[in-house]
Amino acid sequence: QYLVKNVGVGEWFFEDIPIVGVDLSIVDRYLGFDLAAILGADFLQKYALTIDYQESYFTLSDESPEPGPGAHVIPFKISNKLVFLKASPAYSNDEYTFLVDTGATSLVYFQNRLEETFPEYNSWPRSLGWEEATFLGKKDADVYLMPEFKVGDAGIESVVTTVTQPGLLGIGLNIIGGSPVHGIVGWTFLHYWKVTFDYPNKRLILEPYEYYNEKWPHMFDSVGFMFAYENGKPMIDHILPDTPASDSDLKVGDVLL
Repeated sequence: QYLVKNVGVGEWFFEDIPIVGVDLSIVDRYLGFDLAAILGADFLQKYALTIDYQESYFTLSDESPEPGPGAHVIPFKISNKLVFLKASPAYSNDEYTFLVDTGATSLVYFQNRLEETFPEYNSWPRSLGWEEATFLGKKDADVYLMPEFKVGDAGIESVVTTVTQPGLLGIGLNIIGGSPVHGIVGWTFLHYWKVTFDYPNKRLILEPYEYYNEKWPHMFDSVGFMFAYENGKPMIDHILPDTPASDSDLKVGDVLL
């Protein structure tokens, strides 16, 4: 752990910010650029952070925000600097604990928890044989369309959901969260809202867009391969079984032109 004397974000400047050194190279491969750092709770805990996915910007405020018309306000808890809340998947009347992570590209459900709570999940639309990149390396994963996912009274139907084994991450989250953690609330749910993390008041504010424009209408479609960047060039990193890509002459390592 290190102490950074000065950090600037837009018009904001901060002093004496503690940071933890981690290897972000595996994330860089999938982003196609070098990720310098991740903003976390040490940096944000005094502020309200608002992310506008439609307009691609975020704001920081040291004042408590007033929820707009139709906004959903959901309490969360912070444990070991991580944000946890209760959510109701797949039209369930029960609530389960999830981590909230804006860096997660998908709603994630740990397979053991999914099998316990929704044994019929294999009847959902699915795409098998994916890989998920994490700080701990790549993991096998499958992608499903969850019928509905609901946080408080804010629900979205047909949410793209990555299903993977919990591994060490799941074990650690169970300990930190103080109860069984079922997964991670990520981008495939959050991007439908203007999202505000009101850290001082420990509440998540989800505001519906007046005119929502789905910029990613084909999230569940795939020709069957995943790519990463090597020396600045997109390269096939993984081929899914039983897809057009696996039936073609494409192979891992091919560069996309």
